[in-house]
Amino acid sequence: MVLFCHPLRSACTRRYAFLQRSHCKRRSVSLTLWQPGRYGARRIAYLAGQCDDPRCRRCSDVAVFGWCDDQHPPARCRALDVDCSAALLVPSSPAPSGHLGKIRLSRIRLKRAFSLAGVVLAGIVVPILLIWLTTRSHEESEEVHHSRNETEVIVSNTIGASIRLVRSGRNLDAVVELQLGRSERVWQPPGNYFLSAALLADTIFFPIPLTGYRCGPDDGGSFIVAVRRKPTEFPPRLFADLSGYAYIPSGSFLFGDRQNPREQHYLWLTGFFVGPFEVTNREFRAFINDSTGYASDAHWTEQGIRWKHKSRSNASALLPASHTDFKRFGRDDQPVTWVTWYEANAFCKWLTTRIGDGKWLFSLPTEAEWEKCARGPDNFDYGLGMGLSDDEVPLYNWKKNPDARITVVGVADSYKHYRPNRYGMFHVSGNVVEWTQTTNVSFNRERPYADDERNHDNASGLRVARGGSWYSASIAHLYLAYRDAFQPEHSSQEIGFRIVAKRLP
Repeated sequence: MVLFCHPLRSACTRRYAFLQRSHCKRRSVSLTLWQPGRYGARRIAYLAGQCDDPRCRRCSDVAVFGWCDDQHPPARCRALDVDCSAALLVPSSPAPSGHLGKIRLSRIRLKRAFSLAGVVLAGIVVPILLIWLTTRSHEESEEVHHSRNETEVIVSNTIGASIRLVRSGRNLDAVVELQLGRSERVWQPPGNYFLSAALLADTIFFPIPLTGYRCGPDDGGSFIVAVRRKPTEFPPRLFADLSGYAYIPSGSFLFGDRQNPREQHYLWLTGFFVGPFEVTNREFRAFINDSTGYASDAHWTEQGIRWKHKSRSNASALLPASHTDFKRFGRDDQPVTWVTWYEANAFCKWLTTRIGDGKWLFSLPTEAEWEKCARGPDNFDYGLGMGLSDDEVPLYNWKKNPDARITVVGVADSYKHYRPNRYGMFHVSGNVVEWTQTTNVSFNRERPYADDERNHDNASGLRVARGGSWYSASIAHLYLAYRDAFQPEHSSQEIGFRIVAKRLP
């Protein structure tokens, strides 16, 4: 068999080379020389020749092995008279099975195809598998929380305050501090909790009442607490020696009677300030004595003006020192009583004009605002606890308190004998019933409370009063969800009011 060197050959330096196959067709032979490499084989020479055996009808496959050495003297190809760098081609016999190179190349291509398919498949399957595992893990976690009747509490603490999660107890002292964790996300069973956030000298309390599995007011039934800084500017007081306002932060709370599940629902309120005590005789007397105050129609509603022109005030602030009831109701630091809703509302309008300085709005609390600050962050049913046992009777100024005088309690005596709630408010149960801004409109989960026309000054109907009084003989009147409602011209020795303040935009 005569071999000829084809011009497509290429040299390989000290690499083992093998001949793919030879095929005899019409007495011609074609040979391809391949060089194996790291990433497969490449063709380095193409040889052609003729079979010189006249008896050969079809040549058998042969294998040719050899080395290509640049330093070897190049062979002279007789047929083409050119250098053949693919020298030392040695035919071997018997020949191995055919198609070795094609099979190897096919395997390489197949491996590459499988590798590419594997990468594509992994890119599809792995994310799906991860999603499935995550979903399955989430479902298993949800099953656990559902069995425990838990809700997720999420704390957003962007100001870097020192925070504590506390479980409320029966009273102010019966609390249990819980581990919040670094993630600031925790699942808790039903109960009353609050978050204490301390930054420098200020501490703010956020209520977290939970009633069941994913019962919260936020996305997915969670309860989100957004910790914000306490305002640096507080509302002014009419007199410099009066106690400062208590701050009630923005957030959700549980509104309504706990004993009536259909009524109770979450409400979200923006932050506001509230007086720690009811408005006193001293403050209301300043309103009466100011020529631009009580006498001016500018601070009264239309219905209030009509009432004022045909009626006379019975406010306890008008009692002279010689009056027999002065010590019981007329002293400066005692809460003003015998005031109508019209008078209480007009006082707030006057105070806004007098000391608001265009920056502060003073008003009666809405029913929702009153209940949020009265319940405190502990979500109590009574002013200072969840119940009213025999030992807790003296905590409130009401008729069954054996140590209390049958009258209202002033500021000085309150500091001596009574405690405020965790927000700093005194006498939310007892002392005097307190007017609110809200008209008597029923609410429940299907028809939740809303800050709508029920809180307008000129709304008609009964106005809600809350809190019980010194004259209350029933524990039901001290229950914070208890609602009284009176005509706005009503007044009595039991009824007074406190005010809230909001920063104007």
